[in-house]
This record gives sequence, structure tokens and C-alpha cells, in this order.
Amino acid sequence: MSSVFLAAGLFFFAFAFHVALWRVARPRATGQVLILLLVACICGGACLLAACEAFLPELTTLLPPRLSDWVQAVVTALAVACVYVMNYPAVEVESPTLVMIDLVAKAEPNGLTRDDLYQAIGDDFLVMPRIVDLLDERLAIEAEGQCRLTAKGIRLARIFTGWRHLLRAGIGG
Repeated sequence: MSSVFLAAGLFFFAFAFHVALWRVARPRATGQVLILLLVACICGGACLLAACEAFLPELTTLLPPRLSDWVQAVVTALAVACVYVMNYPAVEVESPTLVMIDLVAKAEPNGLTRDDLYQAIGDDFLVMPRIVDLLDERLAIEAEGQCRLTAKGIRLARIFTGWRHLLRAGIGG
């Protein structure tokens, strides 16, 4: 088996475990749990397959022969998992762009005016779910009507502001 197939298998094993867990009990801090779950499933799955290979010699023909192939498979699966984790928030919370596309498509053949779009998508739709995410992920806390970043939130903010500064990108999209 090539390392690409092993990487795909490890990622899909982790993905299936993620879907099953979310269907049983969706955790509160989904981002953190998702990262831990994917890393544990990919690394644990590779270790389990390697251990099984020692007890089931017939697996030898299906699994990579060299350690470098195993490392390449695990690193590739983790890279795919990183891409999934970075895109997961768009799946978890409604994407404003996709919602606008859906609204305009449903309004065909006449379409929508900008005012119709502004009314359909307001702060309750755009801002509130993201505030809830910040609180759920413990990146911020709310006390006395004020949101404040936690130490973890400050570290994350510094990473992104540093990244934006490096790219000379302004605030916004």
C-alpha cells in the first residue's frame, strides 16, 4: 500500500470517528476537541496498524515497508486534518457568503435588493454566533456585560495580528 493510501485511510478513520462522536454528543469546545481527536486518531491508528502488522503477517503486503513511508503517511494525514480543522468553522456556523447565495437563489427569477439582504442578514446572524464560539472555546469570557479575552485568546489574537502585520493586511476581509 502506498503511503498516500495509508494517509487517506488514517484521515478517513479520524473523520469517521469525528462524525460518530458529534452525532452522539457534540462537545462544547468543538475546535479544541476536533484537533485533539484528529491527531489522536491519526497517530493512534498508525500505531495500531503497525502493532497489528507484527501479529498479522498478511498485513505486510498492504502496509508500507519502510519507516519513512509511515512517517510520510502520518504527516500527510495530519496535514489534511489541519486543512479540515481550518475549514471546519465555515461548516459549523453559517457562512455569510453561502447564506447570501442561497437567499438570492431562492429569490430567483426576480432576485433580491440590497435592502432585502441587509434585513435577512443582521448582527444576530453574523456576529452573535461568533461571540458564542469565542465563549465556548474559552477564548473569551463574559463578565458584567463585558467580553474579555482569556490568556489563550490573547495568544491567538497575537498570532493572527502578527500574521496580518507580516502580510501588511489591514483589518477586515
